[in-house]
Amino acid sequence: MKKLPYAKRVAVVLLVLMTTIFLEGCNEEKAEALLSASQTFKNEAKKAISAYEELLMAGLDSPSLSEKEAVADIVARGNSFLSQGKEITFKGVTRGLQDPFKSAKAEVKALVQRQNLLYDAFTDSLINLPRGSYLAEEHVQCAEEIARRLVINIGNYRKAFEDHTVSLIVPEEDAVYELENALKSGSESEKNDTARKIYNLSKKKQELNNKVITQASIAAETGLKVIKAADSYDKLSTEDLLKLVRQALTIAGTLEGLDTAKAVSRLDKAVTDAKGDAHWQQILSLEVYSEGTKCNPVRKTEKSGTKE
Repeated sequence: MKKLPYAKRVAVVLLVLMTTIFLEGCNEEKAEALLSASQTFKNEAKKAISAYEELLMAGLDSPSLSEKEAVADIVARGNSFLSQGKEITFKGVTRGLQDPFKSAKAEVKALVQRQNLLYDAFTDSLINLPRGSYLAEEHVQCAEEIARRLVINIGNYRKAFEDHTVSLIVPEEDAVYELENALKSGSESEKNDTARKIYNLSKKKQELNNKVITQASIAAETGLKVIKAADSYDKLSTEDLLKLVRQALTIAGTLEGLDTAKAVSRLDKAVTDAKGDAHWQQILSLEVYSEGTKCNPVRKTEKSGTKE
């Protein structure tokens, strides 16, 4: 066979190299687009987690004792120890000055930390994915599975909103106790002040509840964009993926001003979409990273009984 002239061979090699570099550049842009969508998802999810923390902490808010009340409490506790023939200790007489909900608040903080770590781990795993050309198919499928699980995780907040509100238990009980005392022996001014306090507390409760469920809806719908990007990764162009990223950034605006019930409906739909068809529902019913999931697939060689 006749060889191409040297100049033409060089031209062909250069064309192949240029094409490869161009494709790798485009595919790296696709990988970055998927990562960008995932980071937007993480940011919105963290806002939902933060709003949920704010709501739970507000429900554990209890006013600290005034100096006069604290002194009276210490004296009362001291007298109680004496009357029972017990030794008076510093810890014992100051017990009433401590936050009675310290343990519950610590549990909320721990819950929030665990939730945040889920979304951090998701984007961190994508940052470390290979970039050379296309992301490996198994990596993209795993990313899609984790995104689906994380959207469903956000949907778990929905369980706390069956009646569309989560109560601010401690402040509400304190306010009702104050109202009861004011109605029994307080002046008209005290009665009105306490009633106004309950009204403002009711407004705050509704605002905090709506903030959580709206932000959860934003996060869940943003997660759907990640799922779509991963599901169609090989089929979509770089521009298509970037369009999904832009859409993810505008979701928040579509939920502004919605009441809680409508936001709940949007969240429910997003979770249903994330659960997918029967194929995905079977995978999502398994423990994450267990055999048979997209992040730990059963390989053909393993099915046939031979090991790789």
